[in-house]
Amino acid sequence: MDPSYDPIYYLKRSLELNPGNCHAAHLHANYLIGEGSFRKAVHYLNQFLHNFEEQALLRNLLAKAYLHLNKIEEAEESIHIALTHEPRSKEILYTAFLIKRKKGDKFSALHFLERILSLHEQSSEVLYEMAELLDSNTELVRKINVLDIAYASNPGNRKFFQKLIECYLKYFDVTANEDLDPQMIRSFSNHLDKEVPSYFPIQIRQKITLRLKQIRSSSTLL
Repeated sequence: MDPSYDPIYYLKRSLELNPGNCHAAHLHANYLIGEGSFRKAVHYLNQFLHNFEEQALLRNLLAKAYLHLNKIEEAEESIHIALTHEPRSKEILYTAFLIKRKKGDKFSALHFLERILSLHEQSSEVLYEMAELLDSNTELVRKINVLDIAYASNPGNRKFFQKLIECYLKYFDVTANEDLDPQMIRSFSNHLDKEVPSYFPIQIRQKITLRLKQIRSSSTLL
């Protein structure tokens, strides 16, 4: 590509002229991570943070790069520093969630998602991530409730809706008829009062059709 048309050329020139430019450094590190050059990103960010002032967003990018390299301890150390400087940043809190999820630390991962929801406008994607962490056996009702809120926030999202309906179906499968919550039954029926989405897998559509027939034919389930 002709350098005059290549934005990366100008980004590199900007850093040559002003190597301490935090904004340019952020763009350059993001570019390296986007290209999959995680080791280069780690080297560049460590060098920048050593030579110039501390920057929470750059620490966050460093944590992301370490996470891609599966260097969890280094990622945690970097995100801890970032949170010290910017404890309310949604971007930094989300990276902290990703690190804890990678470690298998469900409690801490949920904690960071809850902090995001408490500090920022409700996010359907964050709610979906929270639902994904909840156990389908012991926390199934809570999982459904969280997915219901996520779907209500983003009703056009097919992924959200299919996951929600699959959880409802599991709830019906694992719960005795006499223990079924009437509100859960009504909510399930209301979600599907017009039609069963054609984009659902055939096995799911068949289970939905059967369950709806059972619900409509039994007054005890209404």
